[in-house]
This record gives sequence, C-alpha cells and structure tokens, in this order.
Amino acid sequence: MDERYLSLLPNELLTIVETAEALAGCEVVIVANESAAEFDNLGLGLDQQTGNCDATISHRGNGLSQWALVHEVFHLGESWVDCVPFLAPNSEKYQHEAITLNDLVSHLDIIPNERRFVETESDAHWVAQTSTAVSALPLVHGQSTAEEQLAFFRNALQARALLDIALPHLDNSALYARLRDSGVFDLSGEFVLGLKNRAGNRLATISFVASTFKYPREGFSVIKFDLRVRPRRIVTAEAA
Repeated sequence: MDERYLSLLPNELLTIVETAEALAGCEVVIVANESAAEFDNLGLGLDQQTGNCDATISHRGNGLSQWALVHEVFHLGESWVDCVPFLAPNSEKYQHEAITLNDLVSHLDIIPNERRFVETESDAHWVAQTSTAVSALPLVHGQSTAEEQLAFFRNALQARALLDIALPHLDNSALYARLRDSGVFDLSGEFVLGLKNRAGNRLATISFVASTFKYPREGFSVIKFDLRVRPRRIVTAEAA
C-alpha cells in the first residue's frame, strides 16, 4: 500500500495490511475510479491455477478518506488474514443477494471496530446510510406482490440488525415505527436475537441469514480464501 495511506493507519491496522500483503504476495493498490460505488470498493482476486493474488481499493475524487480506508482494511483483514467465510453466487442472477448478505454479516463486526479509530466519520456515514435505508423501505399492503413483500422483509430485518447490533447508539425511532406499522417488529427482533446467538460463528450466521431471507440453496456456495497453502487458493468453507 502506498505510504500516503499507510500513514493514516494506526498500528493495529498497519499490521493487518502488512500481514495480508505478505500472505498474498502482492501490494494493496488504491486507485481513483469515478464509476466506483460510494464505499465498499475493495476488490480481491485470486488465480486458482497460479495462486497469484491482487487487491484494489477504488475511490471517487482525489483520494480515499481515512474512514473509508479503515473500513476497507477491516474487510481486507477478514478475507485475507482471518480467512472468514463468505457467500458466493453460483450464477450471476444471485449476485445481488450474495452482496447483501456478505455486507450485512461483515458490517455487524466491522462497524464497532472502525468506530474505535474513526468514530465521528463512521457515525456520520452510518447515520446517512440508515436514514436512507429506512426512507427507501418499500410500502407493502394487501395488494403487494410476494416479491415486494420479500424485499421489504429482507430490507427491514437488515436495517434493524445494523441498528440494534452494530449501531445501538443511533436513533432507531423512525425504523421502529415502520416495523410496528408493518407488523414485523417482533419478527425483526427475533432475527436480531438469532444473530446475537451466532456471534463469532460466521458459517452459522451466513446459514441463518440465508435461511431467514429465503435464499435458494442451489444458488450459492460458502467459500473462503486460503492464503497459507501453496498455491494459494479459494476453498469451500466447512464447519470446524
């Protein structure tokens, strides 16, 4: 990683970057890309034949903010240092669902950690994100299609999980009002409890969320990076 960005990181996160780069045998590259999303722009690659890796963090504008850098380094640590399992779609049509689940289960752990270093910036970002998420919850009623009801169900549970587990200090009144009005307040509470009961077990958490969100089993695989073998590889994640 470029020294410009390394200088923004505390020692704990410098160690993550150094360890990840050593394991992968490549440098984490940070590049400008105006088509990048607002955040979560870490791209990790591994050639299954050669074991060669690549890592790129993309950003808009002139540079990456310290909050975004900290956030992406925690993602890097999960994937390449801790080899945490993640959901992979078996076809392109399931890509969105896989991203949704992976973001949720990762952010439940990453957000509290990033706040230790960039609390003000993190809170500002997540206040805006959660407000947008609540405002964007689709209206459901008796005439709503099954697809519309499922979309609301997934988005509502995801929003409550983030607020209750990762961001309990933020105002949840607007979300709670929507959940009560829609009749899913108690159900979303059960979802949060289920996540808390599986904290620290990513495989169990992925399985629980996928089942709750009604993901088709045939659409996904659970995999992880294994950078401590040669050649480096991506493997099926299995319970210990």
